[in-house]
Amino acid sequence: MQEERGLLPAAREQIVWFEQNGIRPIALFAEKGVRRIHKFDMPEVIFFLRKKALSLGVKIWTGCPVKDLIQDKVTGRIKGVVFTRAGADRKAFASLGVVLCSGGFSRNKSLLESVQEGLQNVATIAPPGLTGDGLKMGIKVGAATADLEHIKASYAFTDNPSTYQDMTFAYYYGPIIVNDDCARFVNESAPYKEIAQKVIQQHEAKSYLVFDDEIRKTVSRLANSSGPLKEFWGTGKIGNLPVFSGKTVEEVAQNAHIDPVGLKDTVDMYNEAIAKLGKDPDFYRKDLTGKAKLAQIVKPPFYVIPVRPALLGTYGGLKINTDAQVLNKSGKPISGLWAAGEVTGGVHGAAAAMGVPLSSAFGFGRIAGLSATKALREVKG
Repeated sequence: MQEERGLLPAAREQIVWFEQNGIRPIALFAEKGVRRIHKFDMPEVIFFLRKKALSLGVKIWTGCPVKDLIQDKVTGRIKGVVFTRAGADRKAFASLGVVLCSGGFSRNKSLLESVQEGLQNVATIAPPGLTGDGLKMGIKVGAATADLEHIKASYAFTDNPSTYQDMTFAYYYGPIIVNDDCARFVNESAPYKEIAQKVIQQHEAKSYLVFDDEIRKTVSRLANSSGPLKEFWGTGKIGNLPVFSGKTVEEVAQNAHIDPVGLKDTVDMYNEAIAKLGKDPDFYRKDLTGKAKLAQIVKPPFYVIPVRPALLGTYGGLKINTDAQVLNKSGKPISGLWAAGEVTGGVHGAAAAMGVPLSSAFGFGRIAGLSATKALREVKG
């Protein structure tokens, strides 16, 4: 875990700076008058930062992908970049160095596979540009990495997800999860990232939620659903949603293009265990909320929803120190190279909590800028 020295104060200072400039986070939760959870309007943040940079004389060139870092062969110092503009490769030299803020690599399947077998099969809602270019450039000049082994997907998203709204936690309220062979393989009450790890081990990371109409009503009552599936949970109306239904388990399996016999056997075994034992002897499942008991899947219509893990981000990357300097494999700073945001590793450790990456990006972005300007002052004497 990255040392907290400097990061938390820098994140707070950056948020205060935003507020002083009229960019205020929304308090999603407050306790005794103290704001605990904050959410920014990110387009507002981005447009403000762009306007501020332009007012300070910063040149912003879009459509100019960076291909390589320029490293001094004698000193090892990073002194610029190679980029493409108007179809031609060009070089930009920096008097001080380079700050990498290129994001993660959720869209690079080969890089994902090299980190963890099966990770290439998960979906992602990350922007198209997150292909790991900055990470690869850093490694090429000798940078060390951190936390790549801790990258985890989140469960569960409908097929072809595009936003966080395509995520559902319905499986915590009664549905069972089966794989492409219609067999259960996981405790549906486990944390959603643990379930995702199990799903990744299945064929093509495929899985399905299976439930009946009574469980649908339970989900509607307890799950506080949102997004495209919200109306379905409340009314059972499917429309153009990625939901299959049937009067029998076999029929819904046929409609979902999975094995009818296999699914019927799995549902029958689960129902028998719940009826006789009141619990799940195979995976020791219990309801995560504590508000609903395990229920048999017996009341038609029956439903199947294809779901899969998806990456929200890759919170591992180039190793940095508390001054946001990129470190080499010996733990020493690479002269002239800083990094901040999702391209870095060592900040979150084995469990990145949602929302924290934004604060760390704000904090280390501020630190990187201050660290670079400090180095520039030292150079100028």
